[in-house]
Amino acid sequence: MATVIPKSTDVELVIEYAETEVRALLQQRAEITKRLTAIRRTITDLARTFGQNVLGQGQMTSARPPKRNRHTGLTEACRSVLMKAAQPLTVQEIVEKMRGGNPDLINHHKDPIASATSILLRLESYGEATSETGSSRRRLWMSKKSDNVK
Repeated sequence: MATVIPKSTDVELVIEYAETEVRALLQQRAEITKRLTAIRRTITDLARTFGQNVLGQGQMTSARPPKRNRHTGLTEACRSVLMKAAQPLTVQEIVEKMRGGNPDLINHHKDPIASATSILLRLESYGEATSETGSSRRRLWMSKKSDNVK
């Protein structure tokens, strides 16, 4: 039985198509994640405003993503530090502010800087944070919200 070997141009076309499809799907996932975050926050804010009793069981579960089996709160701590910051902060400054607020939250991490950087990159992909390179060539992070507490 003879084996048919595809031409290299055919393989290159398939790989190019697959890479294009992956990029498109990743973009869609980022947009869906942003929309889910906005909708969940809206539901949560409405529940805070009008009381938890306005939510049925279905809305209560959709307002909060399911709990994962890992330490929680680090993302919220990063958000909080960014929103309270009067000026852009380095990741080292963000970690120090989190240590000042709740040291147990960050101290159990093997590399707190790496953990915080991962979260900040995710917040940036959600459109909740932005970064810029400062004069010291370090990345400076800030909340994308215009209503920072000063």
